[in-house]
Amino acid sequence: MAFSDWIRQNTPPDARIGVNDTGAHKYMSDRYVIDLIGLTNNKLRGAYFGGWGTIFDTLMRMPDEERPDYLLIHPNVFLNGIDESVAQSFLRPVYSLRVQNPIITAGDTETLYEVRWEYALLEPEKTYLVREGVQPLDTLNVGDVADEKRHEYKISGRLPSFAEPKSILTTSAYDESGFSMSESGRRHSGWEEFIVKSIPGKPLVVVSRSRLNPEAGQRLMVWAKVSSEWRQVGLWESTNERDTAWQEYEFTIPAEYITGEHAVIRIDTTFDPGGPGFTSYRYWVFAP
Repeated sequence: MAFSDWIRQNTPPDARIGVNDTGAHKYMSDRYVIDLIGLTNNKLRGAYFGGWGTIFDTLMRMPDEERPDYLLIHPNVFLNGIDESVAQSFLRPVYSLRVQNPIITAGDTETLYEVRWEYALLEPEKTYLVREGVQPLDTLNVGDVADEKRHEYKISGRLPSFAEPKSILTTSAYDESGFSMSESGRRHSGWEEFIVKSIPGKPLVVVSRSRLNPEAGQRLMVWAKVSSEWRQVGLWESTNERDTAWQEYEFTIPAEYITGEHAVIRIDTTFDPGGPGFTSYRYWVFAP
């Protein structure tokens, strides 16, 4: 109730606010409120379980006039990865309030963030460094649960006891003078598997969007399923030569592994026990 009163006095009358605890805010803030769990908008139903990146993807598909200008949440209780978005300027903390009696709330601190949509102006659907202007056979947006379902996406941690990682949101640019792009992804230390379109008997070029740490390297084993059997294709090695900017890398699966109109691919880091794991954001596949 105290935060609802603060919002009514300190935000523009036409402000749109995404909340995870709709209750009093819906009735007392006198503002347009979107419940991020999905109580007031079916588009967001279930997105919370996918993580912060999944919620972002859902919001990005909404018309501009429906997207929230602010998020009012219990950080790191309701959503994972908010601190990263704050550090990357996509979210700007505006005001926090400590709940004295948090029995019926998600946490003892509630924070209002301004969503800075200008940090998500660059289109994430296309490549900018590799195969520019070439139409891909297929794409997979990691973190978008609807797209993951279409590609039968699976993910596993290095240890079977680890739960599947929730999606994250990363904000960066391709160059210093260009617009920023915010992209959902998943960070883990195991493997991920998915199905993409292919052309029988033709090589398949896999392109990945990544954002490695400065001077970091990545070693991944690529597998392909041929006649219901997994076959090791080769080692995908990449290094970061672009500091903290977005990076794109490609790997070619030879034609002998592509036998149908769809290919099943596994990107695996478990063979390298000392490796850093990896974070995937988006995949494209091309037939050269």
